Amino acid sequence: MSAAAAHGVALAQPSDLREELDRGTGWAVVKGFTVSGPLEEVSRRFEHFSHQFGPVSRHGQSGTTIWKITPRQDIEHLPTFSETASEAPLHTDNSWAPHPEKYMALLVVRPADKGGDSIVFSVDEALETFGRSLVGRRAICLMRQLNYPFATPDVFETNMSKRAVTIAPIIDPSRGFRFRYDVIQAGFELLPRLATAEALWAVEVFNHFLNSWVERKANKIHLETGDILISNNHRALHARTPFTDCSRLLLRARMA
Repeated sequence: MSAAAAHGVALAQPSDLREELDRGTGWAVVKGFTVSGPLEEVSRRFEHFSHQFGPVSRHGQSGTTIWKITPRQDIEHLPTFSETASEAPLHTDNSWAPHPEKYMALLVVRPADKGGDSIVFSVDEALETFGRSLVGRRAICLMRQLNYPFATPDVFETNMSKRAVTIAPIIDPSRGFRFRYDVIQAGFELLPRLATAEALWAVEVFNHFLNSWVERKANKIHLETGDILISNNHRALHARTPFTDCSRLLLRARMA
C-alpha cells in the first residue's frame, strides 16, 4: 500500500501519517487499499487499518464501527450528510459529541462517476484568514467565549425520546475545534436561551466566510477506488460536492 500526502509527500508508515495529520496539513490521502471481495471483509480490514490511529468509535443507534456513506432511500428521519447525494458544506465530524474523535477516515469503495469530490481545509488556515478582518477577529473571540448548542442528528441519536445536545464553544483548546452549521441551528431551536444576538451573529459571519472561501479557494479532490482520505478532525474541516450517481459508496471510521 502506498500513501501520498496533500502536497505529494511520500508517507509509508502510520507515524509519518500522524506527523502530517498532527503537525502538517492536517490531512492525507492513502492510496491502494484493496476493496475487492465481500463488503464485510473490506470493512473489517478498513477497521484494522483505522485502529492504528486509535480506538474506532461506534455510530449512534446502529452501534457499527464502520459507517456506509451512500444515498439512502425510504428513511423516515431527516437525512444527514452521509445519507444524501447533495452538497455537504465544510464541517468537522461528530461535532455534537462531548468529545469529538481526533481522527476521521473515508475509504472509497465506489466513487461517483461525476461529482462527490472532497474538499479539505486546515482549521488554522481558515481562522488565520478569517481573523485578518476586524469582523473576523470579533467573531473568533465570540466563538471562543460563548457556548453553542450542537444537536445530535436523528440517525445518530441513542435516546429518541429526548434529543441530545452538547454545549461547547466552537473553538476550545481543551476539546478542539468543532463546527457544523446545521447541527448548531438545530441546537438553537432546542435551546433558544443560547441563541443570543452575539452567538447568532458570530456563527452566521463565520459560516458565510467558509462558504465564500470554498468558492474562491476550493481544492477539489476526486478520490478513486481504494483511496483513503484521513484527517485530524480537530485541525481540518472537510466538505463534499454534490453528485447524482447513487451507487457511490464510501466507508467511514472515526478514531478517538
